[in-house]
Amino acid sequence: VETCDDGNLVDTDACRNSCQLASCGDGVIQVGAEACDDGNQVDDDACSNTCKAGSCGDGALQMGEQCDDMNAVNEDTCLNTCVNAKCGDGIVQAGVEQCDTGGASQQCNIDCSTSSCGDGKVNVAAGEQCDTSGSSASCDGDCTSVICGDGVQNGQAGEECDDGNVNAGDGCSAACKSEVVKVCTAGNDPKSNAPWVVCEATVNSAWIS
Repeated sequence: VETCDDGNLVDTDACRNSCQLASCGDGVIQVGAEACDDGNQVDDDACSNTCKAGSCGDGALQMGEQCDDMNAVNEDTCLNTCVNAKCGDGIVQAGVEQCDTGGASQQCNIDCSTSSCGDGKVNVAAGEQCDTSGSSASCDGDCTSVICGDGVQNGQAGEECDDGNVNAGDGCSAACKSEVVKVCTAGNDPKSNAPWVVCEATVNSAWIS
């Protein structure tokens, strides 16, 4: 009837008060031998079937854990917090991600690829207004929106010129079309107020007296 009898009423030693040998799964924590004992055969709860307290990194998938690869490598598919690695978690997954700053940043796109103007991915955090992998009818080559007068000539958008302003009569119109200055246009120098006359002009050069 008895498997042991230690002559005491201590139920947490090697011999239970029922005079049966203590064992993992009997529901009583054996001091010095078990970390826990929940009296069940469920291996993925807080106490494993070997009476060890469940923890991230023990190799057993506990409730609340997405993964447990039992290693200290934080750049693989399973983080050290037992959560599956994903883009945006702030940790660069080796061989999968180029960067990971927990979202879009100056250096990194939201899909965890390195940010650069011309990559076809609009990154507002990096100062891009648009990105069509080069100049297009809606986007300049520097990833800013097409605006006549911004100083960036965009032939795809129909700009013949862009002198950085929207003034007429200076060789480039307010619609970014080339202008030819009228022959012999009189005026005054804005600094000295001396009179001058443009007697011949093309888009690229002018004779001034």
